Amino acid sequence: MTAAVSGLRNQRVAGAALSLIGIVSIGLSLQYPLGDATEPGPAYYPLILSVLLTAFGAVVAWRADESRLDISSWWENGRPLAILVVLAAATLALEHLGFRLTVAAVLVVLLGALERRDWRVVLPIAVLFPVATYALLHNALKINLPLGPFGI
Repeated sequence: MTAAVSGLRNQRVAGAALSLIGIVSIGLSLQYPLGDATEPGPAYYPLILSVLLTAFGAVVAWRADESRLDISSWWENGRPLAILVVLAAATLALEHLGFRLTVAAVLVVLLGALERRDWRVVLPIAVLFPVATYALLHNALKINLPLGPFGI
């Protein structure tokens, strides 16, 4: 089997698997009250996400032959493992560093070190994104987020 045929088969299997997970999730979501748009129940958003997952999985499986994405090199250089390590470290650091400092550190590592983006772009993103996200989640949506040292 050639690499192109194998990659095509892998994409179809992955798309079908995503669709299957989405269908199972739809079934599980419907076990809870749906509610409506003004007062969504516990199944409302999981159902929406499950439908989207099913649809996107079907699109991936259906259009696999048109895809020119080569992710083999992405997997071979260890990026998925590095991302998991960064996210695990962020989980452990969240209570100690607080939301804003943890998100800023994750962005610097992922964008600056792992993706090797220009630091003139990474640093403003690493400063502005956590501040804006905190403002939205904490101030607008009233979600309590951990504060770091000095209330940062």
